[in-house]
Amino acid sequence: MEYYLSNVNTTDIESIQSLLLTTWKDTYITRTEEQIEEIVALFNSSSSLQTELAKHYWKAYRLKSNKNIVGIITVVLHHNVIEIARLYIHPDHQRKHLGSKLIKKALAAYPLAEKVIVNVDVNNTSGRDFYFRQQFTEIKTEKVIKSGFAFELIVLEKVLKH
Repeated sequence: MEYYLSNVNTTDIESIQSLLLTTWKDTYITRTEEQIEEIVALFNSSSSLQTELAKHYWKAYRLKSNKNIVGIITVVLHHNVIEIARLYIHPDHQRKHLGSKLIKKALAAYPLAEKVIVNVDVNNTSGRDFYFRQQFTEIKTEKVIKSGFAFELIVLEKVLKH
């Protein structure tokens, strides 16, 4: 199967939302389907995604296969630190090194960055394991409440070598 890597654009938003919903439902079995739908709608609304895409300091890349988006990464740079805001691979396409490919592309956009950080929900064991395989290390855990939803997050970082 061939995959095509390119920039995300505003015409992709509906497909991205669908990918996020599918991935969350597969990953977060501790949440109800209704909770997942509400969380995805709250944090990945069309307007919020359009706003991110319009900002020059946000980068977003997609992977397509057979005209379908099967992976996405969004990153933002803060004081020489890249934050991975989203990295999602459709469950049918996981474990094919696509996440690594997206990370590599995103990091190349910021060649002077000193490190990269990401927050992973403690219930996302496959995501956590993926980042450990990418040589990220755990810095801390933190509990946050966003829009009435509680999350326990693991903060991971990777120091970049130039």
